[in-house]
Amino acid sequence: MDQLFNSKEKLKKIIKIQSKRYSEIKKFMKVPGIGLIHGATISAIIETPHRFANKKKLWMYAGIGLMERSSGGTIYSRKLTREYNRPLKM
Repeated sequence: MDQLFNSKEKLKKIIKIQSKRYSEIKKFMKVPGIGLIHGATISAIIETPHRFANKKKLWMYAGIGLMERSSGGTIYSRKLTREYNRPLKM
């Protein structure tokens, strides 16, 4: 059990050091509920965030964006979408 704990802590340190190279991980970590591990996972799966037209489309792809139903300028509902990349929604 001690060896497992030590390995886990060592991996967290390595991920933290490696994540400093990628600015998008810091941006993902600004979202409430997303920490270092989830930020690195999202970045690894998405690979190229610049392929999305805007950040809303990226959030929708990741499953953390809100889908809005509106008509005539009135928003009737906001909820999480069910259409997203499954490995990202952990």
